[in-house]
Amino acid sequence: MNDIMIQKGILNNLIKSQDLESLERHLIYSYVSYHKLDYAVSPILDNYFCDFKADKKVLQETKKLNINSLKLLENYLELLLPQEDRKLN
Repeated sequence: MNDIMIQKGILNNLIKSQDLESLERHLIYSYVSYHKLDYAVSPILDNYFCDFKADKKVLQETKKLNINSLKLLENYLELLLPQEDRKLN
């Protein structure tokens, strides 16, 4: 099984078991953490994460996705949308 299939499996399991808004925040938080960014210096991100409580299990799973680029983050976030609402690339 290749990495892409494993990552899609991880994301599909998270989609089935998690609130999508919380999952979205975990995905973005994983990206921010991966790049060791301090979201508190951005008023927008600080507000976005103000009431965010990271779930250890979900965070572990999202970190396995290795979200190291904005394009990859965009792709994962797009998969949270219903099929008919996704943009065509």
